[in-house]
Amino acid sequence: MLRRTIITIGMCFLLAGIVYAGFGSSRARRSGDVSETEFLYLIGTSSNIQDQLDASESGLTDSASLAATLTDETGTGLSVFNTAPVFVTSIEIGSAVLNEAELEILDGCNITTTRLNYLAAIVGSTGTNTTNMVFSESPVLTGSPSLANPTAVSLTLDAAATPAWVFRDSGNPGTDKEIAKIYANFLSGGDGAEDGSIFIQAMLGGTEITVIEWDSDTEVLTLGDSATGEDLTLDFDSGTANEVKISSNSGVTEIDLSAISVITTGNIQGGIAITSTTAATLALTSANTLGDMHINGDADVIDYTLPAAVEGLSACFYAGGNANVITIDSFDGVDTIYLNGASVGAGDAIDSAGGAGDFICLIAVDATNWHTLGRSGTWVDGGVD
Repeated sequence: MLRRTIITIGMCFLLAGIVYAGFGSSRARRSGDVSETEFLYLIGTSSNIQDQLDASESGLTDSASLAATLTDETGTGLSVFNTAPVFVTSIEIGSAVLNEAELEILDGCNITTTRLNYLAAIVGSTGTNTTNMVFSESPVLTGSPSLANPTAVSLTLDAAATPAWVFRDSGNPGTDKEIAKIYANFLSGGDGAEDGSIFIQAMLGGTEITVIEWDSDTEVLTLGDSATGEDLTLDFDSGTANEVKISSNSGVTEIDLSAISVITTGNIQGGIAITSTTAATLALTSANTLGDMHINGDADVIDYTLPAAVEGLSACFYAGGNANVITIDSFDGVDTIYLNGASVGAGDAIDSAGGAGDFICLIAVDATNWHTLGRSGTWVDGGVD
């Protein structure tokens, strides 16, 4: 028994020597022999090698398995590719999902890091403009873009039935409030011969009110609000050469220039205001002593009181066919009437003789004195009235 054991051990040492001699020595290895390193690849195999490879492949069913297998994984669970992978579905980056159609837009774009930095400076995390935008060409804005401080050579709005700019005030409480609007309409004409209109609106009590309108068909400019207030129209195509016609859609009959002087080297034509009075007294104002004609409208006497003298005010007083006295009083004890070039005294009135057809015209030459320019009939100092 001992002898058999010794023989067995000897055979094992002999086989080990043969293996070492045949595979461990590169000098003894023939072409096609298996090297020691190659034998080491078999360590850990327990069955058919192909079956084990197939089993390992079937275990890579998701990104997490692939990430655990790769030794150079630098991501946080999903693989990082440094070549050119082909994706068959959408790509998800954080909360953003890019589909094939969206990626196609970027195909062929010459986007550099510098240009991306421009976008980063313009668009903040909320997607709103955070700096001045300068356009060097002519961008076309479609939809309803929101621009904080656009600066451009020209801006072209996308074609629409009623293209418009809407202005909003972010300083108001709550959501931004609309404060004004500019929009336009096509009126008539073919390509290259179009007529259009443009409107400028402002908010009034929450309603868009047109304050300026230009109509190219009629060549009429409208200023003001005919819907809720007053307006003026300037007709640049009135039918008369070298004429602009001013009128009103809302019924304006008077333009008050306040203290503004009108200077022209042309002619000023127009009628004068005429007021017929049947009351016994009438206190005049500066508004109805601007070249006005005042007529005694009945057969009774009448007493007019002048307004405070202001240089340039003037009025005429006419008895008409009524043979009754007209009295004209000074405004106060300071203003003075000069009758036929002589003062009647500060604060004094003047009276007509009461004859039919009597008239007199007065003009204020400064802030105190009224002078008569012409008269008919006899007029006298009426004393303090």
